[in-house]
Amino acid sequence: MQDPLLRRLSGDDPEQFRALWGAVCEVSGYLTAEDCRAMAEICYGGALPAFSEEQQRRFTFLFSEGEPTHASKKRLLRAYPAASYIDRPGTVHCGFQVSDPEGCAAFLKTLTA
Repeated sequence: MQDPLLRRLSGDDPEQFRALWGAVCEVSGYLTAEDCRAMAEICYGGALPAFSEEQQRRFTFLFSEGEPTHASKKRLLRAYPAASYIDRPGTVHCGFQVSDPEGCAAFLKTLTA
Protein backbone atom coordinates (compact mmCIF):
# COMPACT_ATOMS: atom_id res chain seq x y z
CA MET A 1 0.00 0.00 0.00
CA GLN A 2 3.03 2.29 0.15
CA ASP A 3 3.95 1.90 -3.52
CA PRO A 4 4.41 5.38 -5.06
CA LEU A 5 2.10 4.60 -8.00
CA LEU A 6 -0.68 3.37 -5.71
CA ARG A 7 -0.28 6.46 -3.54
CA ARG A 8 -0.46 8.74 -6.60
CA LEU A 9 -3.50 7.01 -8.06
CA SER A 10 -5.31 7.06 -4.74
CA GLY A 11 -4.64 10.66 -3.78
CA ASP A 12 -2.13 9.71 -1.10
CA ASP A 13 -4.78 7.63 0.71
CA PRO A 14 -4.45 4.08 -0.63
CA GLU A 15 -6.26 2.55 2.35
CA GLN A 16 -9.64 3.71 1.04
CA PHE A 17 -8.92 1.65 -2.10
CA ARG A 18 -7.58 -1.48 -0.35
CA ALA A 19 -10.34 -3.78 -1.69
CA LEU A 20 -9.98 -2.38 -5.20
CA TRP A 21 -6.18 -2.72 -5.21
CA GLY A 22 -6.51 -6.27 -3.89
CA ALA A 23 -8.75 -7.20 -6.82
CA VAL A 24 -6.41 -5.45 -9.28
CA CYS A 25 -3.41 -7.34 -7.89
CA GLU A 26 -5.27 -10.63 -8.09
CA VAL A 27 -6.13 -10.15 -11.77
CA SER A 28 -3.08 -8.24 -12.98
CA GLY A 29 -0.80 -11.25 -12.71
CA TYR A 30 -2.67 -12.81 -15.61
CA LEU A 31 -2.47 -9.78 -17.90
CA THR A 32 0.17 -9.41 -20.56
CA ALA A 33 1.62 -6.16 -21.87
CA GLU A 34 -0.48 -6.73 -24.99
CA ASP A 35 -3.63 -6.98 -22.84
CA CYS A 36 -2.78 -3.67 -21.14
CA ARG A 37 -2.16 -1.94 -24.48
CA ALA A 38 -5.49 -3.26 -25.81
CA MET A 39 -7.38 -2.02 -22.74
CA ALA A 40 -5.76 1.41 -23.00
CA GLU A 41 -6.65 1.59 -26.69
CA ILE A 42 -10.27 0.75 -25.91
CA CYS A 43 -10.41 3.40 -23.18
CA TYR A 44 -8.70 6.18 -25.10
CA GLY A 45 -9.05 5.33 -28.78
CA GLY A 46 -11.83 2.80 -29.25
CA ALA A 47 -14.81 3.58 -31.45
CA LEU A 48 -17.64 5.30 -29.64
CA PRO A 49 -21.11 4.22 -30.72
CA ALA A 50 -23.45 6.80 -32.20
CA PHE A 51 -26.44 7.94 -30.15
CA SER A 52 -29.18 10.39 -30.94
CA GLU A 53 -29.17 13.77 -29.25
CA GLU A 54 -32.12 12.67 -27.14
CA GLN A 55 -30.23 9.60 -25.96
CA GLN A 56 -27.10 11.66 -25.24
CA ARG A 57 -29.08 13.96 -22.95
CA ARG A 58 -29.53 10.98 -20.62
CA PHE A 59 -25.74 10.45 -20.33
CA THR A 60 -23.73 11.83 -17.44
CA PHE A 61 -19.96 11.47 -17.41
CA LEU A 62 -18.61 11.92 -13.89
CA PHE A 63 -14.90 12.69 -13.70
CA SER A 64 -12.92 12.86 -10.49
CA GLU A 65 -10.39 15.65 -10.18
CA GLY A 66 -7.44 13.26 -10.53
CA GLU A 67 -9.10 11.05 -13.13
CA PRO A 68 -6.69 9.73 -15.78
CA THR A 69 -9.63 9.47 -18.17
CA HIS A 70 -9.69 13.25 -18.49
CA ALA A 71 -7.44 12.43 -21.46
CA SER A 72 -10.52 11.09 -23.27
CA LYS A 73 -12.89 13.89 -22.27
CA LYS A 74 -12.40 15.93 -25.47
CA ARG A 75 -13.17 12.84 -27.53
CA LEU A 76 -16.33 12.22 -25.50
CA LEU A 77 -17.39 15.86 -25.88
CA ARG A 78 -17.05 15.59 -29.66
CA ALA A 79 -18.96 12.30 -29.81
CA TYR A 80 -21.65 13.19 -27.27
CA PRO A 81 -22.09 16.97 -27.18
CA ALA A 82 -25.57 16.77 -25.62
CA ALA A 83 -24.37 14.72 -22.63
CA SER A 84 -23.69 16.15 -19.17
CA TYR A 85 -20.12 16.34 -17.92
CA ILE A 86 -19.37 16.77 -14.24
CA ASP A 87 -15.93 17.34 -12.76
CA ARG A 88 -15.86 16.31 -9.11
CA PRO A 89 -13.14 18.13 -7.13
CA GLY A 90 -11.21 16.59 -4.29
CA THR A 91 -11.15 12.99 -5.46
CA VAL A 92 -8.94 10.82 -7.61
CA HIS A 93 -9.64 7.98 -10.06
CA CYS A 94 -13.11 6.66 -9.15
CA GLY A 95 -12.55 8.27 -5.74
CA PHE A 96 -16.10 9.48 -5.21
CA GLN A 97 -17.55 6.07 -6.06
CA VAL A 98 -15.01 4.17 -3.91
CA SER A 99 -14.71 6.47 -0.89
CA ASP A 100 -18.40 7.34 -0.60
CA PRO A 101 -20.56 4.89 -2.59
CA GLU A 102 -23.77 5.91 -0.80
CA GLY A 103 -23.05 9.61 -1.33
CA CYS A 104 -22.22 8.97 -4.97
CA ALA A 105 -25.46 7.03 -5.47
CA ALA A 106 -27.44 9.81 -3.77
CA PHE A 107 -25.71 12.40 -5.96
CA LEU A 108 -26.47 10.45 -9.15
CA LYS A 109 -30.10 10.10 -8.07
CA THR A 110 -30.36 13.90 -7.87
CA LEU A 111 -29.41 14.06 -11.53
CA THR A 112 -32.43 11.98 -12.54
CA ALA A 113 -34.95 13.68 -10.24
